[in-house]
Formats: sequence, C-alpha cells, structure tokens
Amino acid sequence: MVKFVKLVVVCVALSLSFGINAAAVEIKELPKDLTVSSALYNHCLELTQAQQLLKEYILIGLNITYKNPEKTLPESIIRYDKRLKNLNTFFQKEFKSQKDKEQFLAGVEQWNKIKLLLSAKPTRENALMLYKDIKIMTKLLKATKSLVTKSFEATRVTGSICLKSQMMANIYLMRQVWGIDMIEYEKTMQTEISNFNINMDKLKNFKHSTLEVKAAINSAEKAFK
Repeated sequence: MVKFVKLVVVCVALSLSFGINAAAVEIKELPKDLTVSSALYNHCLELTQAQQLLKEYILIGLNITYKNPEKTLPESIIRYDKRLKNLNTFFQKEFKSQKDKEQFLAGVEQWNKIKLLLSAKPTRENALMLYKDIKIMTKLLKATKSLVTKSFEATRVTGSICLKSQMMANIYLMRQVWGIDMIEYEKTMQTEISNFNINMDKLKNFKHSTLEVKAAINSAEKAFK
C-alpha cells in the first residue's frame, strides 16, 4: 500500500507539471496554430482524460457528489468528442502510412461506442465494459507513436505514467470501493508498481526531459525519503 501511495503522489506531481488537473477533467480546445508537437501534447492529455471520464462515471455510480460529476461528465463528453475529432482530422493529414490512419480512425470509432456508455446510467457491468473499451481505444490511438521525435519522448513517457496512475485509481475504485469483480486486479497493480521505478529512472535520464518534469520528480520523491 505504501508503494501505491508513493506512486500516486509522484504521479499527481507529474500530472500537474504535464497540465492535468488530478481532481477534475479540464478539457480545453485545441490551439488555433496547431503543430505536430502541440497536437501530440494534447493527444497525450486526451488519453489520460479518458480515464478521468471513467472516474467521473464511477463516482456517479458510487453516489459521490464531490465536484458534481453528474453535471460535469456530460459537458466533458461533448468537449472530449469535439477535440478528438479535430485531432483526428489533423493527424490524418500527418500520418505517412495508411495503417496508422486506419488504426487511429478505429480508435475514434471505439470512442463513439464509449461515449454512449458514459452517457448511460452507471452500472457495475457497464463500468467494467468501459474500462476494457477505453484500454482498446488507448491502444488504437497510440498510432501517433510514428510521429513522436526524440525531443518529445520525455513528454510521451510522462503522459504514459499519468495515464497509468489514473487507470490504477479507477481499478482500485471499481474493485475495492464499488465491489466489481476484476480478475486482473492484483496482477495489474503489481505490474504497474514494479514498472514505476523503471519509468521514473527513464524520465530522469532523458536528455530532453524538461526542467518542470525533473523538478516534479525530485520534489515528489523527496517526500518519501
């Protein structure tokens, strides 16, 4: 449990440096002067925010009213939908291979299924289905990896850590709080915690890692020494 708490605290610090509000979903519009780099950055945010949408769904199912998820979730779904489709339009012009184009489009189509479930009344069965469907969508939308340069790699890894922390928080809520039977619970938690230090070392050693990311890592880790 201590290791899990450490992971969550460090990831919250990284999330803030990455522009993610750990307490609420803040989906902003894309900048007008969109570049490949800024599109990738917003795409990293979007992958993590899919887990935040699931968290709001779970909170509604648990009758938790803090931050009023019943009001904010429908609004967030609309903004997420608009931004993902705008990103799809942008990336379709940037992809070099037909495979990447089709894979990303399949991810968008997966989202169309997800948003219907998110909009329905929360149930344990649908929460588990959403968890699985979002994992599929995330894998498909990672077609953008072909556009990532060395200078963006540290940002990509930071985004990945933030995504996994949100995912683990959702798994914990579903299994331990809502009582959903999740066969992979223990295995997933142990795997992610084991990989945590590897990813942190990777981030600290990146030549192109930003000062904000390095400061967030050092600040959060000092709290546990």
